Amino acid sequence: MDSKYLSEDFKRTQPIPAEYKAKANYIKRYKPYEPDQILFIEFNPARSFSKGIFERFIVDTMQETDISEFIMEEGKDEGGPEGYNPRAMLAVLFYAYADGMFSSRRIAKLCLHDMRYIFISGYTAPEHSTISRFINNNAEAIKNIFVQVLYIANNLGFIDYKMIATDGSKIKANAATKYTGTIEDFKKKLERLEKKITLAIKKQQETDKTDEKDYWEKKEERYRKNKEKIDEFLKEAKPLYTKKGKEIKQNITDKDCKLMRNQGSIQESYNANISTDNKHAIILANEVTNVSDDTWMFQPLIEQSIENVPDHKKQKAKQAKFLNDAGYYAMDNLLYCEENNIDAYLPDTQDRNLYSDSESNDKVRLSTSIRCEVKLHKGKTRIICKGGQVLEKLDKQRIEAGNLTYIFVPPDSTKCLNCKNHNECMAKVQNRKEFKMKAKIFDNWYLVEKMRAKLKTEKGRMIYSRRMPTIEKIFGHIKKNMGCIRFRVRGIEKVKTEWSMICTVYNLKRIFNLKTA
Repeated sequence: MDSKYLSEDFKRTQPIPAEYKAKANYIKRYKPYEPDQILFIEFNPARSFSKGIFERFIVDTMQETDISEFIMEEGKDEGGPEGYNPRAMLAVLFYAYADGMFSSRRIAKLCLHDMRYIFISGYTAPEHSTISRFINNNAEAIKNIFVQVLYIANNLGFIDYKMIATDGSKIKANAATKYTGTIEDFKKKLERLEKKITLAIKKQQETDKTDEKDYWEKKEERYRKNKEKIDEFLKEAKPLYTKKGKEIKQNITDKDCKLMRNQGSIQESYNANISTDNKHAIILANEVTNVSDDTWMFQPLIEQSIENVPDHKKQKAKQAKFLNDAGYYAMDNLLYCEENNIDAYLPDTQDRNLYSDSESNDKVRLSTSIRCEVKLHKGKTRIICKGGQVLEKLDKQRIEAGNLTYIFVPPDSTKCLNCKNHNECMAKVQNRKEFKMKAKIFDNWYLVEKMRAKLKTEKGRMIYSRRMPTIEKIFGHIKKNMGCIRFRVRGIEKVKTEWSMICTVYNLKRIFNLKTA
């Protein structure tokens, strides 16, 4: 280090101080420190990155990958410089994601200075803008690499198609919290910004000090930029409402993300789902949605799990046991399984309650009152209230939230007056209480009973117990070890591409570990 960086107390006018020389019996010998010397180093990839090294595995896998989707384009070649090889770009991206590097700028720097990235890139150094454009311009082709990696896992015997577990996890979006709100919230924020801009202009006019004027000029510029964002959003934005008529909060920076409960708090997030093979924890399907409810993801993930595997394995995959938690439970999904002969394990209660034989497990949560019991009797569905009365189905029907709903009432309202559950059931009801249930659920109640019976058997419990240890550890690995605690891109289509890449990288690491185990 140059002596100008050292204080006077540390400057030495002689190599070894006299007081040290008097005490020492000998002087230690050290190798010279000359970092600026020029070296000619031989780099042998076969020696540095031999077989059994993850870097070599990535390179070899990408060299075998079909890249026809990346190189075929419509039109004619108009000349210009040659582009970066898709194999090199894919290898760099997948290795960087496996290394916990998601920033294109950091990846570009590593391709210049890190020998691992230099080797994997094939001694090319793409700029960060080139990396971003490659992902954006080849989104579908990159997603199809996920399927190619699945074929590799299948050929190596790492998928057995006996049990397939599915689950989802909320992952934070790349969105600013301060730009989340309803249309009315943004209008109020706009008014506050206008007042702040007026104040900043006034402060600039009142002061003669250069530093204060610069301070308020920067404040004004920032306020105006925020105001422009909100103005642009309000020109096109339309209020969105829940089924209950409450306005949904929207985000300006990422219009596709939604507020979801994520790790105990409400955050701007996406709902990332995967289906995985039980034996070796290979991801078979992946999907991202901006809806927190998992129920409508059930069918797409099953179909994708079957579609993604080789043709001669599709029938075997369809015969697998599909394990899902209660978040995917819906009558439409039970009907789908019945119509398509899908062997699903889909409980209507939480996992912790599934292994209990208490009466609470026999209470249906889909009727209008959990105090009622629904059961089949001589092929007919009956609803029995807590007081023991078999409810009567009225001829009148309702349409609620687009669903046909049946209405039920107690046959003898006088019995309700002396019922011990009167205060809980009918305290706020003037006449007799009405119970309601979706027609689709009531008419197909046998499917509910059939699923419950399957899950209550010893074999059913044993099979379903494999769901949590199979899939929860994958999300833990992706978030903790790979560092994917939030998405880096904005917009659901780009998020889908990033999630597909993350799942591809997970499978590559998993295949490598299984091969070298």
